[in-house]
Amino acid sequence: MRVILTAILVVTSFYHTFAQSCDCDITISKAAMYDGKALGYKPGQTICIAAGNYPYLYFKNIVGSSGKPIKFINCDGRVTVGTSSGTNGIQFYDSKFVKLTGSGDSDYKYGIRLTKTPSGASGINVTGFSSDFEIERVEVSGTGFAGIMIKMDPTCNPATWRGNFSMYNIKVHDNYVHDTYGEGMYIGNSFWNSGITKNCDGESKVVYPHNIYGLAIYNNLVERTGAEGIQYGCAPDYRVYNNVVNYAGISPFATYQNNGIQASGGVAGRLYNNIVKNVSGNGIIILGHSGTNLIYNNLVTDIGGIGVFCDNRAGTPAGNSIIFTNNTIANTGKEGFALYNKLDRSTLANNAVIQSGVGKLLNTLPGVQVTQSANYYGASVSSALSDGVFDSSFNPLSGSPLVDKGITNNYWGVRTDLNGKGRPKGKGIDIGAYEFDPSPGARLGAEFSGIEVGVRQVLSFPSPCINEVFLQLTNSELAISEATIYTVDGKPVTTIKPATTTSELRVETASLPTGLYVFKVVTSELNVLEGRFIKQ
Repeated sequence: MRVILTAILVVTSFYHTFAQSCDCDITISKAAMYDGKALGYKPGQTICIAAGNYPYLYFKNIVGSSGKPIKFINCDGRVTVGTSSGTNGIQFYDSKFVKLTGSGDSDYKYGIRLTKTPSGASGINVTGFSSDFEIERVEVSGTGFAGIMIKMDPTCNPATWRGNFSMYNIKVHDNYVHDTYGEGMYIGNSFWNSGITKNCDGESKVVYPHNIYGLAIYNNLVERTGAEGIQYGCAPDYRVYNNVVNYAGISPFATYQNNGIQASGGVAGRLYNNIVKNVSGNGIIILGHSGTNLIYNNLVTDIGGIGVFCDNRAGTPAGNSIIFTNNTIANTGKEGFALYNKLDRSTLANNAVIQSGVGKLLNTLPGVQVTQSANYYGASVSSALSDGVFDSSFNPLSGSPLVDKGITNNYWGVRTDLNGKGRPKGKGIDIGAYEFDPSPGARLGAEFSGIEVGVRQVLSFPSPCINEVFLQLTNSELAISEATIYTVDGKPVTTIKPATTTSELRVETASLPTGLYVFKVVTSELNVLEGRFIKQ
């Protein structure tokens, strides 16, 4: 027998019969602050939001478990949330292992819709000590600030500081975010490098924001944002892919807040298979990262500023690799690439830049370390079209100077193009985001299938680490029999075989160079589990 609603509200209490058609354990139908400690749910259960209009929906202390998240879903129609007064539209506070999904009615692609919030308020806000959160099939528009915001800013409370708290497994996918006053998505704090100065009991103190491990942003459509389309930071192992950002930075609230996709401080990971177009500022911008970044298979076009920009900030570790490969950049107001990151080892390979406003594929500052291979520059998009370099969708044509002219780069994991087609198709890899494929119907646009990030089965902490890192299994029924550490390029560093199987393994890291590392753990059941950590 399923449970009828027993939620205690801020102002009132009520009961509502659950909707059988949505397979609900609990159903809510009024705007309120719902405290999970009073809802009476169990991990893995479904909390339905009845179709209708709500000014806001607030939740706190909603805690599922690993592999058994609490699912919030629209039921029997679309849920619409919006108000011109109050604060955020939907907010989760101190909640973990939660999935918010608008998949409850097949008549609606986005079954949960945020339509309006007052000035300074976001559409969806996940904050406090929240973690392990998934948001899908939600439409957000008309917000007074960001469309979707996920972060907790550090305070004078040490529990909020980096090293004492981290978010894990944040997945934002298959959403439609548009017509926002601020950023379309604002995930992670912007001040990873410099920290934030707080007055704590009369003393000025710099506090640093938490990291987000396992961040995945994919298959989203973001349009007509006042500031950046997608902005993320504090994410040392991110994946951002298969997103379309169209018309970003159309009315920024501050100077330089007008870019397409912005990777802020503390990031390392992969940015790939995205389409960024019609941006007033820079197309893609990477600021103050913390480790290796691989940027590939992106189409960046009709940009007011620089196609792709990268720099360092105070606190950026030295010696990281920044790899830009197989990107197509067309019609920019300034150069295709601008690299001001002196602390990094930058690589530009197999990129196509067509028609930059200053007539340059690349601009660098003195002292920037950059290796260039097999990049193509064309002075005019119209000439490239008439000369058969590519078609109107930037796909290379037969006989194009882009075809088979790239260098091999599959050791970076680049094995497909922006269409999801395998690389290479011919004698060699093609330059740019797309491979030439003569077969009928080959050009289908960006493939939006996506690879979802699963539940973390093995944790690594602390990360960043200095002298040691611990690998810990989340499943108490398994044990570690062997672990191997690899560089981000896949080269084995060390293998550890404990004398007896254990659920937690200590690995010495004092001798490892600074950077991002990958590990593989073999369990007693012969499962192979993977993860990452950062050596400071």
